[in-house]
Amino acid sequence: MKMICPRCRNQDPQYFYTFNQITYCRKCIGIGTKQVVQLENRLLNNKVNYHLNYQLTPLQKELSDQLLLRYRQHLNTRLKAVCGAGKTEITYAVIKYALNQNQHVCFTTPRKELVIELANRFKSHFTNVDITCVYGGHSQKTSGQFIICT
Repeated sequence: MKMICPRCRNQDPQYFYTFNQITYCRKCIGIGTKQVVQLENRLLNNKVNYHLNYQLTPLQKELSDQLLLRYRQHLNTRLKAVCGAGKTEITYAVIKYALNQNQHVCFTTPRKELVIELANRFKSHFTNVDITCVYGGHSQKTSGQFIICT
């Protein structure tokens, strides 16, 4: 298993140091204040993937493809639709792409209940990714590769 520093993206094991069961990156530990850089332990060669038990409709698939294309072109996009239209599932291809590019994803929603519901949904559909939930009363860990928050 390889490690990667979430701040400087270092993967060279000679720069990692473990003390009290916390691993630090010595390349960037002096950056900024005395903030400690903890490492994300994950397999770098395991690609993030997702599986749905159903297919997107042709329009949802087209929107998903357009969203991914616009993301790859670094264009901002707003996805707006009624409840139950499949907005979350339309974003799956972009989320998968970003995570496989070692980018971080933050999915926000206005309510704590939705954070919990979305986390369960993402966990059942995505493989090889850790999901961090952050909301009022649940914020001990606030960093990660894929964050769902209020």
